[in-house]
This record gives sequence, C-alpha cells and structure tokens, in this order.
Amino acid sequence: MQFDVPGRVSGATPDSASVKRIRAKLMGAATPIRPLPSSGAMMALSVGVFVVMAILLTIPFGFQGFSRLTPGAAAIEYSAVLLLALALSGVVVGQMIPGSRRILGPVAGVVLSVVLLSAMASLLFPVFEMRNFVRQGIPCLRLGTLCAIPAAGLIGLAMKRGFVTDTLQAAIAGGALAGLLGIGVLALHCPIVNASHIVAWHVAVIAVTSLLGAISGWCLSRFV
Repeated sequence: MQFDVPGRVSGATPDSASVKRIRAKLMGAATPIRPLPSSGAMMALSVGVFVVMAILLTIPFGFQGFSRLTPGAAAIEYSAVLLLALALSGVVVGQMIPGSRRILGPVAGVVLSVVLLSAMASLLFPVFEMRNFVRQGIPCLRLGTLCAIPAAGLIGLAMKRGFVTDTLQAAIAGGALAGLLGIGVLALHCPIVNASHIVAWHVAVIAVTSLLGAISGWCLSRFV
C-alpha cells in the first residue's frame, strides 16, 4: 500500500540549529564500547572461574567426597562435570551474542546435564541404598543450591557485558551453569557414593536452579 506524502512534508528540510542540537544529544549519549573477547576465550575463562570457585566453596566444608573416590572414578566424574561446564558456558556465551551460532539451547543443556550426570552416577556408583534417604539428602540439596548463588551473581554480571535478547532463555542458561557449580561442590564434598542419593539430591540442584532462573527470567521479561 502506497501513501501520498504531502508536499509540505516531502520538501521540508530541518534547520541547521535543529540538526546541531540533535547531533549534540547523540554524541553526548554515545559512550565507547569495549569489545568482548572471542567466544572461545570467554568459555575458557568461565571454566577456569568454575574450577576455582568450586574449590574455594568446598574448602569450608571439606573434601570428603574427593577422598572417597578411586582415581579412575574421580577422573571420570570430574571430567564429565568440566565438559558440561564447558558446554553450558557456551550456551551462556551464545545468549550474550545475538545471531551467534548456537548448537545447544538452554533447555537442551539442562536435559543433557541431568541425563549425563544421572547415567554417570548409576554406572560409577551402582548402589541404591534408601536408608536415611531424605535426612541425608536435604543438606546436600541445600548446600548445592546455596553454592550456586554466588555463581549466578557472577554470571549475571558477565551477561550485562553482552547483549541479551531473550531474558528467559538467558536466565535458564545462567541458572543451569550456576547449578552445575553447586553439583561440582557436592562432588568434592559429599562422601555418599550412592547412585540414588546423587541422582535425587545432587543432580536435582541443576533442575532447581534452572527453574529459579526461568522464574526470574520470566519476571524480568514481563515486569522490567
């Protein structure tokens, strides 16, 4: 559909004073932008911070879980956590860069983490003892969730340096990575090598933090 433009509008030209005023406002609002590092560099930095934070947060509680593992089991478990940290870091970085190539979405990252960690626990620790199940499990769920809070804060600050276009998806991704840090702390601290305990109370941390991230992201997108 075409519209006829009145001659008085099509032929109008702004006066030089108005142009100068508009240019001054635009130049005054413009601030220099510091470019982000490459995606690979940000992912590597995220994994490095992940490892340091997991160790620091475990120190007050002790490394009883690490001491219970055989070298082979420790290598498999911690390698899986680090690989997932790298994958979820890529998901977070992808949310910061509009139009970037995204192989794995936030929800798919959460599902992958839950499935992989649950399968690994079942294979490495094929014990399904249910005695004191809830009494021993709730403290782990609480500790893992609390340890995810500082990680969520750092991830939120990092995301502000990018350009997030989907607040909900970004919040899910950040919650998943923060929850994985809580699982990493529990893998170092918790001495219970029981598949049912790990799946129900350790892996549940990432489900809880992803859900909290989804709720916060929905609220931000609706009301902020």
